[in-house]
Amino acid sequence: MIDKPGNDKRTERYFKVSTRLGYLIALFIGFCFGISYVTWKLHPLFAFFTSILLATAAFLVLVLFGYRIDRKYKKITSSRKDYLIATLPLYAIMLSLMTMPWFLLTILSQATGTMIFVYFNVVVVLLFFVSSTLFPLVLRFRSRGLELENLILFEKLLSLAEKMDVNIKKIMVLSWKKLKVANALQVGPRRCSIYLSDYLVENLAPEEVEAVVAHELAHAKKKHLLKSLLFTLPFLLVGMNLMLYYGMSYANNPRSLEAAVGFFVGIAFVLAVNFAMMPLRRRFELEADALAAEILGSPETMLSALQKISELNLIPKKYPPIIGWGLPHPSLEIRIRKLRQLKGK
Repeated sequence: MIDKPGNDKRTERYFKVSTRLGYLIALFIGFCFGISYVTWKLHPLFAFFTSILLATAAFLVLVLFGYRIDRKYKKITSSRKDYLIATLPLYAIMLSLMTMPWFLLTILSQATGTMIFVYFNVVVVLLFFVSSTLFPLVLRFRSRGLELENLILFEKLLSLAEKMDVNIKKIMVLSWKKLKVANALQVGPRRCSIYLSDYLVENLAPEEVEAVVAHELAHAKKKHLLKSLLFTLPFLLVGMNLMLYYGMSYANNPRSLEAAVGFFVGIAFVLAVNFAMMPLRRRFELEADALAAEILGSPETMLSALQKISELNLIPKKYPPIIGWGLPHPSLEIRIRKLRQLKGK
């Protein structure tokens, strides 16, 4: 059993410390961009390797302090090595963000002709969809994913998928117990797979696991992942093309203030995609909650599952407005209120 008063205090402290760490890392990355720009003015190759070193430093700082915070508040039993491996996708994101602008500028300084825009956009679209396709394989490999062994639960979940008219490809269990992450996710924009953490399966009742899976199947039913990808792609293309256009101008005329500003506007546009997506993703979460409750016949099990997941992951019941605006999930308080409104209907 979880000591609720003690857990609430621990959750509050954990959230504050984690948020401060996030702010510090964001400031550090901004500082790194400035250093990289100065080094690019000296030599493009120097800037590229400097960006790699700075992204690696930022990542290692995040892992070091993140591991200490999680050990203190979540009592994780994972080794530093396993924690590092679990966060490697974040390193890939940081590395690409830090190196992409300077790599692009270096290439553009040698580029000529308008066909580069066509080639560039084709490559961006292909990489975008290939990465979304490969994500399930990377997730399964990195987290030592295995198929669900509880045959009774497995049959119930398959029956639930059939009831919701969702073609389910796999139900995998990810080894996140040592990291103390209770989570579930639906992957695959077309062919749906459900991933559950072992920590979630072990700490929730079977009917609560069923409610969580119903929520993920609701995402698949309403094609939320595909809609998210289609929403993100135009923003990404606009930002990347701004970087391409003004990057070519800047490469040809390094003293052009308009080209430099335009290039950084393109970077800002790419980074802003994530924040532009957040209101839509929060709406998708509420839609999935509502459909899951409807399929289950009552919101009670969903309410119980959400509250347990919040306690296991040390997620506060409500977020400060500024922080909540930038998160993909509504607060527990909002989700509970919406589900109880369904109950009253």
